[in-house]
Amino acid sequence: MDIIEQKLVVQEWPLRHVGDNRLFGYLVAVGLFPCAAVPGGQFAFADFVWKDTYTRYRVPPQLELTDLLTGWLGDCMYEHTKGGRTNCYLFMELTADGHAVLPLKGGPP
Repeated sequence: MDIIEQKLVVQEWPLRHVGDNRLFGYLVAVGLFPCAAVPGGQFAFADFVWKDTYTRYRVPPQLELTDLLTGWLGDCMYEHTKGGRTNCYLFMELTADGHAVLPLKGGPP
């Protein structure tokens, strides 16, 4: 068994302006986290892993973004369950029409 000890710091969602983009890494979790300090008592989050870094982002309350993240993770889990190889990393950009998944030039890292 591997034990990973870490302090998890929740970061704000980094794509705020049209044209912002980021290679987030592998999407490993999407969910709701209880937190009495926020309205409604919980916030949506998405967790990513890239190399030796595990990052949790607070997901803004945008239905299209929630659908994109949960759909992406669901598709990756489906492919994994079928025995296929899946690339669950996300390279995203905020466009005028919302969030978009971008292809990585040259294929997977």
